[in-house]
Amino acid sequence: VGKIPRYPNPNGAKASVTGLQIGQNIIVAAVGGGNIKTSGGGSQTASAPTNISVSAVIVTFAGQGAPATASQVALELDKVNLLYRETSYGKTGITYTIKEATYTPNNSYCHDYDIARQVSGTMYIFNDPGCGYAGSAQISGRTSWINTAQGGLYFGAMGHELGHNISMHHAATGNPDGSNYNEYGETTALMGMGAWSGVGENGPHKFQEGWLASSNIQTITTGGIFTIASLENVATTAQVIKFAKNATDSYYVSLRGPAGQFDQSIPLKVYVHKYTTKATTGRT
Repeated sequence: VGKIPRYPNPNGAKASVTGLQIGQNIIVAAVGGGNIKTSGGGSQTASAPTNISVSAVIVTFAGQGAPATASQVALELDKVNLLYRETSYGKTGITYTIKEATYTPNNSYCHDYDIARQVSGTMYIFNDPGCGYAGSAQISGRTSWINTAQGGLYFGAMGHELGHNISMHHAATGNPDGSNYNEYGETTALMGMGAWSGVGENGPHKFQEGWLASSNIQTITTGGIFTIASLENVATTAQVIKFAKNATDSYYVSLRGPAGQFDQSIPLKVYVHKYTTKATTGRT
């Protein structure tokens, strides 16, 4: 999340589907029938994450005031833990420690890498107008940067960056021809603009992180009428319908709506995403 994305890697991109929803029944035309339009994509690596351990460091630049207090940081991290517990059906949360450190800036434009070299930790909370982002993180790594100068001290933004650490890419939107592409376009996903409203994750990301069991995914090869349970609650039946577009791309159909503590703003409707096999390293 930030004003200047770094090394963009979209994930869970939205799509539009032509069909009929009757309650929790979804009527879908035959696969490949041209009724689904998509854009973007992301990594597809099912895994079973453990709790995320965060070593948060409040970094005060020499001669300046602290960017936040320990209690402020703890308040937001507690919310991140609750958000992850809810969106993962209780499978993943965070534990954390908080410490403070003083840093003497050098003459670089943005001091984030230098901070990480000089100060031991995994999440750096600092105030640097020279860094044009609210948050940044390593994908499939341990390090994240939270910039209070750009509004990063917010549980949604912090949860978004931790999502990158456990391999999730951005939730983008756009048209099939590449127009209207928005790297952070999905407003109903933590890894998109939904970070700023503090909502949970979409179907593909829940699949990627191992939060959905195999019994929650119904893979189909032909059109038909299919019944799914809402993605918002724990279920023992199918919550996502999955079907392949090609060797690397799959569509994920799910039902979401207002629920829980964090997803009250989610519109009640069917969601369709295209999800693409992609490398899961780097920084964004």
